[in-house]
Amino acid sequence: MSNVTLVARIVLLLIFLEAGGSRVFGTQQQVMEFAVYGYPDWLRVLTGVIQVAGVLLLWFRETRLAGVACVVLVIVGVTYTYSRYDDTSALLYPAGWLVLLALAVWPLRNNDGLARPCE
Repeated sequence: MSNVTLVARIVLLLIFLEAGGSRVFGTQQQVMEFAVYGYPDWLRVLTGVIQVAGVLLLWFRETRLAGVACVVLVIVGVTYTYSRYDDTSALLYPAGWLVLLALAVWPLRNNDGLARPCE
């Protein structure tokens, strides 16, 4: 695994664990944010679970595609929400996450050390 890939995965892990964890555990800020955007409380918890699961799945070759799908799903949802409420400056967050995700999973090498190589 290259240093760039490793750093991108670690940064993405820290961002998504913090954000996802605060959603799952219902910090006051997250509860209020979802209420302001008009989303039900169960969606806050589900989003947090998807964030945490997705970023953890990125670490293993066998689950990496599922992890990418989860992270992209969150990025699409955040982008939709910020666009819907015309919060254009906040769109920098999902754009940055997308760049980190691309660096975290591409280019993949057979010897990235976390699972058996593709055959």
